[in-house]
Formats: sequence, C-alpha cells, structure tokens
Amino acid sequence: MTEVRYWGKHQYFTTAILNDMYLAKWESMLQPKRAGLITYNESPNCCVGVLSLKCRYGSFAWSPQVFYVVGTSGSEVAGLSTRSEFQIVTIPEISKMPKLDNQDKCDPIESIQDLQLKYPDKSDTVGSFIGDDVLHLNDNTFYAIDPPLKCSVHIKDKLKGKFDMMERQGIIHRVQEHTNWCRSITTMIKKDGTIRVCLDPRRLNQTPKRCPHKIPTLEELNPRFAGA
Repeated sequence: MTEVRYWGKHQYFTTAILNDMYLAKWESMLQPKRAGLITYNESPNCCVGVLSLKCRYGSFAWSPQVFYVVGTSGSEVAGLSTRSEFQIVTIPEISKMPKLDNQDKCDPIESIQDLQLKYPDKSDTVGSFIGDDVLHLNDNTFYAIDPPLKCSVHIKDKLKGKFDMMERQGIIHRVQEHTNWCRSITTMIKKDGTIRVCLDPRRLNQTPKRCPHKIPTLEELNPRFAGA
C-alpha cells in the first residue's frame, strides 16, 4: 500500500459529491487503488479508488485529471499541478541573488559580540515615541508617591551609571521640582553583569480612565470566516 499525503500535490473527490454529480455512474469508471491517504492534520483517510475525469476552468480546454476517491465527507480538492495548469495559482520563480564583489572579504558573524563590533552605531540603542502622551485620570484619583529604593552598597555605582546612561538616551529625565507622582523601582543583575532597572507602575495603572472595548470571542469570530 502506498502512503499518499494531501499536501497540495494530490487531489481527491468524496463519494458524496460524486453521487450528487453522477449518481451511481461513477462507480463503473472507478479504478481500484490501494493507497493510505494522510490528510493535512495527519489523520488517515479511506481510499476507495482513483477516477479519471475531464476538467476545465474558465477559457482553458478540457484536460484529463486523476482524482483519489475517499469515503468521507468534505469538499473536492484540486492538486497543485491542476491548479497550476488552469492558472488558478501561480508559483513565482526564485532566482539566486548575485554574488557581491566584496562578499568574500566579509568576516563571518558568529556571535553577538561580532555583530556589535561590525555595527557599533546600531548597538545599545532604544526606540522612543515622538511627542508627549496624555493620561486621562479618574476624577477621584489620589496621587501617590512611593518610598525611595533601598539600594545595596555593592550595586550603587552600577545603578548610578545605569541612570546616567538612561538619561543620555532620553529614556528618563531629571525632575527637580515637586511632583504628585513618584514610582518605586526594583533592580536585578543580568547574566552579563549589567544591571536592569524595572519600574513598578501598579498604583499608576489603577488610575487612568478605561476605554470600554469588548474583545470578540472565538465563537463570535468563527461565523465571519464562513466561506473564506
């Protein structure tokens, strides 16, 4: 028995569709075929035999095509060769990229360090939003100022250096006047020895006005894909 998969290469008809199209006449044209059919989801399917039918699409001429006949319900499926012949789908040609003149001179990149050395101006940078954002707070919002971070002595210099770097990159800026909001932070040491600074915005996240938006469920979305 031959194992055949439906992965675009082969095509098939179901017995239910053939009964609607040809009644019982198709059974006399059926040729026996022992094949183990495997569907897209790796489920086995029962092969009744193969059938040779003339097909056409649009202005194309009639063309004989061979279909596997299965005993399950479902829609007929045309194979890749048939769809390409009738130009239902097209497969673009892939050509190799021309070899660059200096391609042999490029050093191979085998690690993150190699990538940083090759593109030093692209490393250690972060993106930023352009302009200011506005938070609309609830009317009964109470301002909150968290207590300052208790910093260990052995990471104090690293933390100061991290703050200076974040200030140079525009991530944070100094506030030297009175403010109604002050969030606490926490730190951790990464594997490479550098320090990570994390903000704790829980109290701030409880204050903005919420924009009511109901996220649709799977049951609500499925009918929209009918016939897709």
